Amino acid sequence: MNVRETVAEMKAAHPDLAKLPDSKVEEIIRGFLEVAREKLQAGDIVVIRGFGRFEVHHNKTGRRVAYNFQTGETSKVPCKAKVKFTSHFPVGDKVHEEASTS
Repeated sequence: MNVRETVAEMKAAHPDLAKLPDSKVEEIIRGFLEVAREKLQAGDIVVIRGFGRFEVHHNKTGRRVAYNFQTGETSKVPCKAKVKFTSHFPVGDKVHEEASTS
């Protein structure tokens, strides 16, 4: 789903948004995503009630050492941070039901 499709879906689902121009609805969506990204970068957890939770997950192994076979040098490779999503039960169950009936 791209931004245009998301805007169309949001306007169809919410009559109050239907009154706004597409550019304003897109601005609202992008604004929310920007705030969520900033919060995740700060290490906070972003929770959308009834949908799910986003949090930054760090590799448990931590730093690792890489070895260059050509030069014989070792270098430390920093651990990666990934965004982890956990759905709330009603959403996960609903998606699972729809996927199994298709």
